[in-house]
Amino acid sequence: HPKKIIFRELSWGVDFLGCTVLENGMLLRDKTKAKMLANINWTNCMSYLGLIKDCNAYNLRNKLKSVLYKTGEPY
Repeated sequence: HPKKIIFRELSWGVDFLGCTVLENGMLLRDKTKAKMLANINWTNCMSYLGLIKDCNAYNLRNKLKSVLYKTGEPY
């Protein structure tokens, strides 16, 4: 189908698996961040930290850890 090809500016990035891939790195999409912060708990924290390890998300990683520690210990 010839109309399925869309040309976009490279600076807009490419959406791929919950991230936006840019020329200088990867950023987590806003929708993915919001769902992550709403659903974080001790049972899925390692999964979320693994999801953002390849992204440029230092501040988000620290925010997730602070939300976890405010909820209390897992035991």
